[in-house]
Amino acid sequence: MKIFGVTLVRSEADIIALTIRYHLQLGLDRVLVLDNGSSDGTNEILASLAQADNRIQWRRHDGEFQQAELITGLAQEAFRAGADWIVPFDADEFWHAPLRPFREVLATTDAGALRAQVINYIQRREHLKRTPEALLTMTRRAPRVIGPPDRGRSLVEAREIAYVEAMYPLKWICRASASLEFDPGYHSAKNLERGPETTLELVCLHAPIRSRDTLLQKAAQSLRLKAAGRPPDDGWHIHRVWSLLEGDLLEEEWAANSYANEALDVYGVRRPVMPDTTLRDAVVSLIATAPGGPGEEAAAPLTEAQWMIAQTASVENLLTNLHDDALARTAWAVDLNEQLVRARERLAELETQVADRTAWAGKLDEELHRVRAHVSDLERRVAERTSWAQSLENELRAAREQIVQLQARVTERTHWAQTANAERARAGSALTALHSEFGKRTAWVVQLQQDLNEQLVRARERLAELETQVVDRTAWAGKLDEELHGTRAIASDLERRVAERTSWAQSLENELCAAREEIVKLQAQVAERTHWAQSLENELCAAREEVVKLQARVVERTHWAQTANAERARACSALATLQSEFEKRTAWALQLQQEVENMRAANARSHLAIAGSSE
Repeated sequence: MKIFGVTLVRSEADIIALTIRYHLQLGLDRVLVLDNGSSDGTNEILASLAQADNRIQWRRHDGEFQQAELITGLAQEAFRAGADWIVPFDADEFWHAPLRPFREVLATTDAGALRAQVINYIQRREHLKRTPEALLTMTRRAPRVIGPPDRGRSLVEAREIAYVEAMYPLKWICRASASLEFDPGYHSAKNLERGPETTLELVCLHAPIRSRDTLLQKAAQSLRLKAAGRPPDDGWHIHRVWSLLEGDLLEEEWAANSYANEALDVYGVRRPVMPDTTLRDAVVSLIATAPGGPGEEAAAPLTEAQWMIAQTASVENLLTNLHDDALARTAWAVDLNEQLVRARERLAELETQVADRTAWAGKLDEELHRVRAHVSDLERRVAERTSWAQSLENELRAAREQIVQLQARVTERTHWAQTANAERARAGSALTALHSEFGKRTAWVVQLQQDLNEQLVRARERLAELETQVVDRTAWAGKLDEELHGTRAIASDLERRVAERTSWAQSLENELCAAREEIVKLQAQVAERTHWAQSLENELCAAREEVVKLQARVVERTHWAQTANAERARACSALATLQSEFEKRTAWALQLQQEVENMRAANARSHLAIAGSSE
């Protein structure tokens, strides 16, 4: 049979060598050590120990503090190396077998794991620094521990008891296997090949606060746990020490967990302690310094019978705490049953309400369908009116294009009329020039007649010649008069044509005015139809708002129904949880009762053995 010890340490230079040598002396075949980033020389000590003794193997791991995962890894490594049993321990924990050899206890059990009681030893008040000799003065413990562990934790956090007075969870030693997994603190394990048993033949001697500066070390450990993302329940006491350090309450904590004048100072309340030299006697042979110290008389070692009596009293204390806890859990189970009845009644009410609200939601859904049908009809009508308005818009656009064409034609005819007026003006100018020339010629004829009359006497001889000239000039004047009549006819024709074009332009203007009036009428119709479409749009908006309100009401009622369903589901889940918890607590109470009976039978056997040895 091979027994391997596994331990995870950090900055334990004052005690690590003592702890490892103690467990090798206890009967372990090998110890696997993982140094989790020590900074006080622990790694140099481990290297020296491993060099001197090949039963010690160690390595360094500077990663995050993942206690359960790292110890599980060491346990699997031990299994691969041939281990039959895995003994986990911290640097301040010492496994102890008071009645028979440690290896014999493990060799004679069929259990898959052994659970053992933890005894917390208390340091003297004046011991402030961490040294190996600190264990020699830890010769006191609480006469009665307060449990079970969860209750003890509540009382410690409420400052009603000291940490060293609280019941510590049982420690486990497990058979090695490839799938073995340890939980944080080694207070439980998974994937055991056989069921666990509680034993009185093994105890774990614990030195949780071996000096005042141990509290500072624990406070620093709190930061590592937080950095590793561990749950708050992992190392709750370490987190509590950190909060006390921040609140400058560390001296009170040290006074509550160290003794002076045979008592603790638990936040102002004196609590007596009892002598117990088991831890000192277990390690004294490995420490060169003699037990005791200045001002303290060394306590005498306990005989085996005395230790057994003290251990029996401790076990009776444990059984009493477990019995009280079983009674409390039974009362709690009764209260859970009453809550279960009330939860079922409430569940029935919720089911009724859910049915009512579901029916109401169905009515709302029907109303919503009707409103949606009405809205669809309104949208269809709006689409029709919009199409009609679009057709009017197209007609208006066509009319505007026709007006543009008419305006272009009017512009063209106006330009033609302006051209005709210009021609008429030029003809009038030519006529004026002809009148002027005729006046000049008439004046010239008059002047000529005067000249002729004046020269009639002198130029009778030339009369025939002058008469001929007059006839010629008269003929020429006739031609001019004919040309004047032709010019006047042309001017009259031009005036007629201008009048016709002016009349045509006037008819175009009248047609344009009629087209404008038609456009005004069309615009009025469009405005009327637009106003009607706007009224339809307003009506549609109002309907949509009504639909939104109805949808909001439906959403609200649906949310309420979903909330009721969720509440019903939570009630069902709580009901199932309560039923499961009630069954678990009932089974746990029966198991506790069986364990109490087993412990009492073992206690009776121990008394008989003591009585037999005394005789």
